Amino acid sequence: MRKIFALPFALYTLHFIFCIFPFSSRAWQGDDPAKAYALYLNGDLSKAAAAYLALAAAQPDRLQPLLDAAMVHKQQGRYSDGAAALENALKIDPYNTEILSELGWLKFHQADYENAAACFERALKLSPGHPRAALGLGSVYSNLGNREKTVEYLARYRQLRPDFAGVDYIIAWNYMNFKMYKEAEESLIEALRKDPTFIEARLPLAGIYARDGKFNEAWNQYYRVLDYAPNHPVASKLMKVLEGRLTKQPEEIIPPFRITKPLKMEPVEVLRKLSLSVKVRVGLGTNSAGNQGRNNIRRGRRSLKTEKPSLKTRKAWSGGNFPGRCC
Repeated sequence: MRKIFALPFALYTLHFIFCIFPFSSRAWQGDDPAKAYALYLNGDLSKAAAAYLALAAAQPDRLQPLLDAAMVHKQQGRYSDGAAALENALKIDPYNTEILSELGWLKFHQADYENAAACFERALKLSPGHPRAALGLGSVYSNLGNREKTVEYLARYRQLRPDFAGVDYIIAWNYMNFKMYKEAEESLIEALRKDPTFIEARLPLAGIYARDGKFNEAWNQYYRVLDYAPNHPVASKLMKVLEGRLTKQPEEIIPPFRITKPLKMEPVEVLRKLSLSVKVRVGLGTNSAGNQGRNNIRRGRRSLKTEKPSLKTRKAWSGGNFPGRCC
């Protein structure tokens, strides 16, 4: 099974250290930084990287040109060049844990697990609560097949980001890679407690249920995917495959099964009156070769035409305490 690490970073994207984009010309005085930034905005990444490196050569005591060059190289998939820029940045600021962690990820993407682990370990030594470094070590050990260390560092990552559903999703995929399906099921359910709209957690959960012969539960999860993404091709197809194996009529399976003590719940009406509009959440991950991949997660926007709830209820909903069912 392909190893997947979905790390949310906007909630869910792995971007570079300080900002999605390189810093604008206000970071320095003069025209050259502005030109480099303009090249980046125009999509000429090769020339932008060269311009930032030229700035770094002209300002050898400045970190920012090197960080910007590394970020551009990363977007190009030129991980080796990006790592070289960060290694030069570390000569200026050798105790910067953000640079150490990002360098570890660039080494990881090159499948240089030994040096990636060294960067992550150093970052954690300097800052024990650094979440991306903990995730990085878990990812390294997963690719090396070390189950004990993988679970140790991913559990540490979960402690550092306890309310983030993506953590449990990442852990679940690692459990599945190690054929620990019961543990994977528990982690996916935990992800759905935190975020019932996380449809990418429902798909592997349905697969686990089907593997165990729990066809009603599997069908239910595919049905819930369609609540949020009505035209999802995989869920639609697999629902039809499972229909001949159900031990209950579909209307008996709906409304969905409850999860014990959900952390976040939805209004029951959401199941029937979701808007067709969607948001797309993107999480970057890697496979066993260290290559980046993307997982698109569609979330349905709630658009309900129901009786207006009380002020007390609306306040509770705005805090995430939705009445109804979780998953």
